[in-house]
Amino acid sequence: MPRVAQGGVVTLRGNVGRVNGYPADPDVGAALTLTILAPTGATVAGFPVTTPAIERDALGQYHYDWTVPALLAIDDYTATWATLVDGAAAGGSETVEVVAPGTITMLPAYATLADFADTYEIPPGSARAGRIEAVLAEASALLEGVVGWDFYRHSAGSGTEQRVFDGTGDMVIHVHHGIVSLATVEMAWGPDLTYTALTAAAWYLAASRPDRLEPQPGEGHAHVVLSDLTGYRFPYGQRRVRLTGTFGYATVPTRVKRGAVALARQIYRADATTPGGMAGPDEWGGGSVPRGWPDDAWRGVVQFYRELYSSCYV
Repeated sequence: MPRVAQGGVVTLRGNVGRVNGYPADPDVGAALTLTILAPTGATVAGFPVTTPAIERDALGQYHYDWTVPALLAIDDYTATWATLVDGAAAGGSETVEVVAPGTITMLPAYATLADFADTYEIPPGSARAGRIEAVLAEASALLEGVVGWDFYRHSAGSGTEQRVFDGTGDMVIHVHHGIVSLATVEMAWGPDLTYTALTAAAWYLAASRPDRLEPQPGEGHAHVVLSDLTGYRFPYGQRRVRLTGTFGYATVPTRVKRGAVALARQIYRADATTPGGMAGPDEWGGGSVPRGWPDDAWRGVVQFYRELYSSCYV
Protein backbone atom coordinates (compact mmCIF):
# COMPACT_ATOMS: atom_id res chain seq x y z
CA MET A 1 0.00 0.00 0.00
CA PRO A 2 1.53 3.34 -1.02
CA ARG A 3 2.05 5.78 1.85
CA VAL A 4 2.48 9.50 1.26
CA ALA A 5 2.56 12.66 3.38
CA GLN A 6 0.25 15.60 2.84
CA GLY A 7 1.85 17.80 0.19
CA GLY A 8 4.04 14.93 -1.03
CA VAL A 9 4.17 13.00 -4.29
CA VAL A 10 3.32 9.34 -4.74
CA THR A 11 3.67 7.25 -7.91
CA LEU A 12 0.58 5.13 -8.58
CA ARG A 13 0.92 2.24 -11.02
CA GLY A 14 -1.62 0.46 -13.16
CA ASN A 15 -1.05 -2.63 -15.28
CA VAL A 16 -3.44 -3.46 -18.10
CA GLY A 17 -3.88 -7.05 -19.18
CA ARG A 18 -6.14 -9.48 -20.92
CA VAL A 19 -8.16 -12.04 -19.01
CA ASN A 20 -5.41 -14.62 -19.69
CA GLY A 21 -2.94 -12.42 -17.80
CA TYR A 22 -0.92 -11.20 -20.77
CA PRO A 23 -0.19 -7.45 -20.81
CA ALA A 24 -2.11 -5.31 -23.27
CA ASP A 25 -2.86 -1.68 -23.89
CA PRO A 26 -6.44 -0.38 -23.78
CA ASP A 27 -8.60 -0.91 -26.85
CA VAL A 28 -8.31 1.69 -29.59
CA GLY A 29 -10.46 4.65 -28.60
CA ALA A 30 -10.84 3.43 -25.00
CA ALA A 31 -9.58 5.76 -22.27
CA LEU A 32 -7.54 4.61 -19.32
CA THR A 33 -8.70 6.54 -16.25
CA LEU A 34 -7.54 6.82 -12.67
CA THR A 35 -9.96 7.95 -9.99
CA ILE A 36 -9.18 8.51 -6.32
CA LEU A 37 -12.03 8.23 -3.84
CA ALA A 38 -12.22 9.45 -0.27
CA PRO A 39 -13.52 7.06 2.43
CA THR A 40 -16.92 8.71 2.02
CA GLY A 41 -16.99 7.66 -1.63
CA ALA A 42 -16.55 11.23 -2.88
CA THR A 43 -14.11 11.79 -5.74
CA VAL A 44 -10.99 13.70 -4.75
CA ALA A 45 -10.67 17.04 -6.55
CA GLY A 46 -8.74 16.81 -9.81
CA PHE A 47 -9.87 13.28 -10.65
CA PRO A 48 -10.47 11.29 -12.73
CA VAL A 49 -7.34 11.72 -14.85
CA THR A 50 -6.40 10.09 -18.14
CA THR A 51 -3.61 10.28 -20.69
CA PRO A 52 -1.37 12.20 -21.20
CA ALA A 53 -1.32 12.86 -17.45
CA ILE A 54 -1.15 9.08 -17.07
CA GLU A 55 2.14 8.02 -18.62
CA ARG A 56 2.78 4.79 -20.49
CA ASP A 57 5.95 2.94 -19.44
CA ALA A 58 5.70 -0.22 -21.54
CA LEU A 59 3.10 -2.57 -22.98
CA GLY A 60 0.27 -2.58 -20.43
CA GLN A 61 2.28 -0.62 -17.86
CA TYR A 62 1.26 2.89 -16.76
CA HIS A 63 1.91 5.28 -13.90
CA TYR A 64 0.66 8.56 -12.54
CA ASP A 65 2.50 10.89 -10.15
CA TRP A 66 -0.06 12.27 -7.72
CA THR A 67 0.84 15.45 -5.86
CA VAL A 68 -1.24 15.15 -2.72
CA PRO A 69 -2.90 18.42 -1.62
CA ALA A 70 -1.35 19.76 1.57
CA LEU A 71 -4.79 20.11 3.16
CA LEU A 72 -6.17 16.74 2.09
CA ALA A 73 -7.56 14.93 5.12
CA ILE A 74 -5.38 12.24 6.71
CA ASP A 75 -7.05 8.96 5.83
CA ASP A 76 -7.01 5.95 3.49
CA TYR A 77 -8.02 6.65 -0.11
CA THR A 78 -8.92 4.26 -2.93
CA ALA A 79 -7.18 4.59 -6.30
CA THR A 80 -9.14 2.88 -9.07
CA TRP A 81 -7.94 2.25 -12.64
CA ALA A 82 -10.49 1.57 -15.38
CA THR A 83 -10.39 0.89 -19.11
CA LEU A 84 -11.53 -1.58 -21.81
CA VAL A 85 -9.44 -4.47 -23.09
CA ASP A 86 -10.87 -6.70 -25.84
CA GLY A 87 -14.19 -4.95 -25.29
CA ALA A 88 -14.44 -6.00 -21.66
CA ALA A 89 -14.09 -3.83 -18.56
CA ALA A 90 -10.66 -4.02 -17.00
CA GLY A 91 -9.25 -2.34 -13.95
CA GLY A 92 -8.28 -2.63 -10.36
CA SER A 93 -7.92 -0.72 -7.12
CA GLU A 94 -5.44 -0.12 -4.33
CA THR A 95 -5.43 1.82 -1.08
CA VAL A 96 -3.28 4.93 -0.67
CA GLU A 97 -2.55 6.05 2.89
CA VAL A 98 -2.19 9.81 3.38
CA VAL A 99 -0.34 10.77 6.57
CA ALA A 100 0.88 13.94 8.25
CA PRO A 101 4.13 15.58 7.07
CA GLY A 102 7.17 14.42 9.01
CA THR A 103 5.73 11.01 9.91
CA ILE A 104 7.55 9.23 7.07
CA THR A 105 11.21 8.81 8.00
CA MET A 106 13.55 8.59 5.03
CA LEU A 107 15.91 5.66 5.39
CA PRO A 108 19.60 6.07 4.53
CA ALA A 109 20.70 5.26 1.00
CA TYR A 110 24.03 4.50 -0.69
CA ALA A 111 23.27 6.88 -3.54
CA THR A 112 21.66 10.30 -3.69
CA LEU A 113 19.06 11.85 -5.93
CA ALA A 114 21.95 13.65 -7.65
CA ASP A 115 23.63 10.28 -8.39
CA PHE A 116 20.38 9.04 -9.90
CA ALA A 117 19.91 12.23 -11.90
CA ASP A 118 23.48 12.08 -13.26
CA THR A 119 22.83 8.55 -14.54
CA TYR A 120 19.30 8.87 -15.89
CA GLU A 121 19.10 12.63 -16.51
CA ILE A 122 15.95 13.43 -14.59
CA PRO A 123 15.16 17.16 -14.72
CA PRO A 124 16.04 19.32 -11.69
CA GLY A 125 13.11 19.74 -9.33
CA SER A 126 11.35 16.69 -10.75
CA ALA A 127 8.03 15.98 -9.06
CA ARG A 128 9.22 12.38 -8.79
CA ALA A 129 12.16 13.24 -6.53
CA GLY A 130 10.49 11.99 -3.34
CA ARG A 131 9.61 8.65 -4.87
CA ILE A 132 13.11 8.22 -6.33
CA GLU A 133 14.71 8.92 -2.94
CA ALA A 134 12.42 6.32 -1.39
CA VAL A 135 13.38 3.61 -3.88
CA LEU A 136 17.09 4.49 -3.49
CA ALA A 137 16.70 3.70 0.22
CA GLU A 138 14.78 0.53 -0.62
CA ALA A 139 17.45 -0.60 -3.09
CA SER A 140 20.21 0.13 -0.57
CA ALA A 141 18.47 -1.98 2.07
CA LEU A 142 18.08 -4.86 -0.41
CA LEU A 143 21.78 -4.77 -1.32
CA GLU A 144 22.74 -4.65 2.34
CA GLY A 145 20.51 -7.60 3.18
CA VAL A 146 21.88 -9.82 0.42
CA VAL A 147 25.56 -8.93 0.89
CA GLY A 148 25.29 -9.29 4.67
CA TRP A 149 26.78 -6.00 5.86
CA ASP A 150 26.49 -2.28 5.20
CA PHE A 151 28.90 0.12 3.49
CA TYR A 152 28.80 3.03 5.92
CA ARG A 153 31.47 4.37 8.25
CA HIS A 154 31.22 3.35 11.93
CA SER A 155 31.30 5.55 13.84
CA ALA A 156 29.89 8.11 11.48
CA GLY A 157 31.94 11.00 12.87
CA SER A 158 35.51 11.28 14.06
CA GLY A 159 35.08 8.93 17.03
CA THR A 160 35.98 5.27 17.35
CA GLU A 161 34.15 2.07 18.28
CA GLN A 162 35.23 -0.97 20.25
CA ARG A 163 34.34 -4.40 18.91
CA VAL A 164 35.06 -7.85 20.29
CA PHE A 165 35.82 -10.91 18.12
CA ASP A 166 36.32 -14.59 18.75
CA GLY A 167 39.92 -15.76 18.66
CA THR A 168 40.84 -18.06 15.79
CA GLY A 169 43.95 -19.76 17.14
CA ASP A 170 45.94 -18.48 14.16
CA MET A 171 47.49 -15.17 13.08
CA VAL A 172 44.45 -13.60 11.34
CA ILE A 173 41.19 -12.00 12.45
CA HIS A 174 38.63 -11.66 9.67
CA VAL A 175 36.65 -8.39 9.64
CA HIS A 176 34.84 -8.61 6.32
CA HIS A 177 32.49 -5.73 7.06
CA GLY A 178 35.50 -3.45 6.77
CA ILE A 179 38.09 -1.51 8.74
CA VAL A 180 38.88 2.15 8.08
CA SER A 181 41.57 2.41 10.75
CA LEU A 182 42.55 0.77 14.04
CA ALA A 183 43.91 2.43 17.16
CA THR A 184 44.52 -0.66 19.31
CA VAL A 185 44.50 -4.44 19.06
CA GLU A 186 44.08 -6.31 22.35
CA MET A 187 44.08 -10.00 23.26
CA ALA A 188 42.83 -11.91 26.30
CA TRP A 189 44.51 -15.19 27.16
CA GLY A 190 42.81 -16.03 30.45
CA PRO A 191 39.19 -16.91 31.23
CA ASP A 192 38.69 -13.59 33.03
CA LEU A 193 39.01 -11.77 29.67
CA THR A 194 41.61 -9.29 30.86
CA TYR A 195 42.81 -7.65 27.64
CA THR A 196 46.42 -6.74 26.90
CA ALA A 197 47.22 -4.27 24.14
CA LEU A 198 49.75 -5.22 21.48
CA THR A 199 52.33 -2.78 20.21
CA ALA A 200 51.68 -1.18 16.84
CA ALA A 201 54.55 -3.16 15.35
CA ALA A 202 52.92 -6.46 16.33
CA TRP A 203 50.06 -6.27 13.84
CA TYR A 204 49.06 -4.82 10.46
CA LEU A 205 45.95 -4.48 8.29
CA ALA A 206 45.34 -6.44 5.10
CA ALA A 207 42.71 -6.19 2.40
CA SER A 208 40.55 -8.91 0.84
CA ARG A 209 43.20 -11.56 1.58
CA PRO A 210 45.68 -11.63 4.45
CA ASP A 211 48.53 -11.45 1.89
CA ARG A 212 47.16 -8.34 0.11
CA LEU A 213 48.08 -5.19 1.98
CA GLU A 214 46.52 -2.44 -0.13
CA PRO A 215 42.79 -2.50 -0.92
CA GLN A 216 41.72 -2.48 -4.54
CA PRO A 217 38.85 -0.25 -5.79
CA GLY A 218 35.69 -1.30 -3.96
CA GLU A 219 37.56 -3.08 -1.19
CA GLY A 220 38.33 -2.05 2.36
CA HIS A 221 40.77 -3.40 4.89
CA ALA A 222 39.22 -6.64 6.12
CA HIS A 223 41.86 -8.53 8.11
CA VAL A 224 44.05 -7.94 11.14
CA VAL A 225 47.27 -9.95 10.80
CA LEU A 226 49.91 -10.57 13.44
CA SER A 227 53.51 -9.96 12.47
CA ASP A 228 55.66 -13.07 12.05
CA LEU A 229 58.26 -11.53 14.33
CA THR A 230 56.00 -11.50 17.38
CA GLY A 231 55.55 -15.24 17.66
CA TYR A 232 51.96 -14.57 18.75
CA ARG A 233 48.74 -16.19 17.67
CA PHE A 234 45.30 -14.91 18.47
CA PRO A 235 43.99 -16.94 21.44
CA TYR A 236 41.33 -19.47 20.52
CA GLY A 237 37.95 -18.89 22.11
CA GLN A 238 35.03 -16.54 22.39
CA ARG A 239 35.60 -12.79 22.85
CA ARG A 240 39.38 -13.15 22.96
CA VAL A 241 40.21 -10.22 20.65
CA ARG A 242 39.19 -6.58 21.10
CA LEU A 243 39.66 -3.99 18.38
CA THR A 244 39.28 -0.24 18.81
CA GLY A 245 38.99 1.93 15.73
CA THR A 246 36.77 3.00 12.86
CA PHE A 247 34.99 0.23 10.97
CA GLY A 248 33.13 -0.12 7.68
CA TYR A 249 34.08 2.08 4.72
CA ALA A 250 35.47 5.60 4.72
CA THR A 251 33.15 6.40 1.80
CA VAL A 252 30.54 4.33 -0.02
CA PRO A 253 32.36 2.42 -2.82
CA THR A 254 31.55 3.63 -6.32
CA ARG A 255 30.35 0.19 -7.40
CA VAL A 256 27.85 0.17 -4.51
CA LYS A 257 26.50 3.58 -5.56
CA ARG A 258 26.10 2.33 -9.15
CA GLY A 259 24.38 -0.83 -7.95
CA ALA A 260 21.97 1.11 -5.75
CA VAL A 261 21.08 3.49 -8.60
CA ALA A 262 20.51 0.65 -11.09
CA LEU A 263 18.37 -1.37 -8.68
CA ALA A 264 16.40 1.72 -7.65
CA ARG A 265 15.69 2.53 -11.28
CA GLN A 266 14.41 -1.00 -11.85
CA ILE A 267 12.19 -0.83 -8.75
CA TYR A 268 10.91 2.61 -9.70
CA ARG A 269 10.10 1.76 -13.29
CA ALA A 270 9.17 -1.87 -12.56
CA ASP A 271 10.57 -2.93 -15.89
CA ALA A 272 13.07 -5.30 -17.45
CA THR A 273 15.10 -2.88 -19.56
CA THR A 274 18.24 -3.03 -17.42
CA PRO A 275 20.69 -5.89 -18.13
CA GLY A 276 19.85 -8.87 -15.96
CA GLY A 277 16.26 -7.75 -15.39
CA MET A 278 13.19 -9.73 -16.37
CA ALA A 279 9.56 -8.69 -16.07
CA GLY A 280 7.48 -10.54 -13.54
CA PRO A 281 3.73 -11.19 -13.31
CA ASP A 282 1.31 -8.34 -13.79
CA GLU A 283 -0.56 -7.10 -10.76
CA TRP A 284 -2.90 -4.14 -10.77
CA GLY A 285 -1.53 -1.25 -8.76
CA GLY A 286 1.59 -3.16 -7.69
CA GLY A 287 3.77 -2.85 -10.74
CA SER A 288 5.54 -5.62 -12.58
CA VAL A 289 8.16 -6.97 -10.17
CA PRO A 290 11.41 -7.96 -11.95
CA ARG A 291 12.66 -11.47 -11.22
CA GLY A 292 16.29 -10.56 -11.96
CA TRP A 293 18.54 -7.78 -10.71
CA PRO A 294 20.48 -5.36 -12.94
CA ASP A 295 24.09 -6.35 -13.62
CA ASP A 296 25.44 -3.33 -11.72
CA ALA A 297 23.61 -4.55 -8.62
CA TRP A 298 24.01 -8.33 -8.87
CA ARG A 299 27.39 -8.82 -10.54
CA GLY A 300 28.82 -5.45 -9.59
CA VAL A 301 27.98 -5.68 -5.89
CA VAL A 302 26.59 -9.01 -4.67
CA GLN A 303 28.87 -11.35 -6.65
CA PHE A 304 31.86 -9.02 -6.29
CA TYR A 305 31.77 -9.06 -2.49
CA ARG A 306 30.93 -12.74 -2.30
CA GLU A 307 33.95 -13.60 -4.44
CA LEU A 308 36.18 -11.03 -2.72
CA TYR A 309 36.42 -13.15 0.43
CA SER A 310 35.91 -16.56 -1.17
CA SER A 311 39.39 -17.67 -0.10
CA CYS A 312 38.56 -17.01 3.59
CA TYR A 313 37.33 -20.08 5.42
CA VAL A 314 35.20 -18.28 7.99
